[in-house]
Amino acid sequence: MAACVAVALLTGALCASMALAAKSGAGHGVAYRGKTSQNKPIQIKGAPGSVSLVRFQIRMLCHDGSFYFANVSGFEPTPVRRGRFSDTENGATDVVEWEGTVRPGKIAGRVQVEDRLPSGMRCGSGPVRFTAEARGAE
Repeated sequence: MAACVAVALLTGALCASMALAAKSGAGHGVAYRGKTSQNKPIQIKGAPGSVSLVRFQIRMLCHDGSFYFANVSGFEPTPVRRGRFSDTENGATDVVEWEGTVRPGKIAGRVQVEDRLPSGMRCGSGPVRFTAEARGAE
């Protein structure tokens, strides 16, 4: 019986330390997964002092009235100050703006994309809200 209690205590301590590491952003970072107000997936990586968009999907309205759906990825880390972040990243054909707040276990905010397609057509999403919850250490 004492051996079972010792194993349970050791396992509990290990689980607690892993949860603490994930919550504090120790190691490589914390993975956040969520949805946008367009009901599309979004993934964010949190690290001490910064957050990074990993990838997300977004629907944009084009100038000719058509819709363009994009899978967007490849972002630099964005600094977090006093629980808030804001950044604009310029790609070869697109501009992505995002801002939001970081709370224990949750990131929420808005993302917006403006893109120029190879045809020259311009498309934009307007502000799209998102929420994402921590899913563990990466």
